[in-house]
Amino acid sequence: MDMITQMRIHLQTTRLTLYENVTDELLPRQNPMTVDQAFLMGTRNGALALNRTDLGVLKVGAKADIVIFDTNRLGLLGWTDPVAEVVLHSNVGDIRDVLIDGAVKKTKRPFG
Repeated sequence: MDMITQMRIHLQTTRLTLYENVTDELLPRQNPMTVDQAFLMGTRNGALALNRTDLGVLKVGAKADIVIFDTNRLGLLGWTDPVAEVVLHSNVGDIRDVLIDGAVKKTKRPFG
């Protein structure tokens, strides 16, 4: 299972669990997890859990692992929040380019 799908499933499972608690009046009514939190879980926080400060971030000295999405694909058209677009609406077929440690590994062709 790809990382995008894992982020989406975790986000939906967390929301379902906490919304069930809300409907049972066990918790106040609030959004239990944002798409930004799900995205960080799958990127920066995932790297920090592995004690890898060089992963999950774009900065000098980091690994430069980058995924570029083709936002002209049908399922990604019209969204204004790029993080929500990736977490909620994308799939591996929307990935256009992949760079690993700064080197291009895939470019301009369907993935998945």
